[in-house]
Amino acid sequence: MDNITTGSFIKQLRKEKDMTQEEMARRLGVTAPAVNKWESGASAPDIALLAPPYDKGLLPEALPLVAERMSPGGAILCESRVKEPLPEKVGAFCRKKSYRYGKIMLTLYRRPEEGEGEL
Repeated sequence: MDNITTGSFIKQLRKEKDMTQEEMARRLGVTAPAVNKWESGASAPDIALLAPPYDKGLLPEALPLVAERMSPGGAILCESRVKEPLPEKVGAFCRKKSYRYGKIMLTLYRRPEEGEGEL
């Protein structure tokens, strides 16, 4: 799917939910200009899901490699065991949120927004 088609689809879904670009951005954890760029086809959402085999030590090795290839507006979502330590910062990305589901942890990394500073 190209950026124009993806953008039209995102806009259609947003309008079906009767949301503004600002509301959609807030719910997705992105900026309103990012949503605008998606809808216009100027860019596309950028997300990486890392769910390597548990307890193999691969996630800390893979995170820096993925972070250096991500676009500035991208997000990295990591699945790991709760006991597996993950860094607060990976390249330009900072840990934003972590969700615990039993023995599993989902961790979201994003770049700091302008004026936000680093964690």
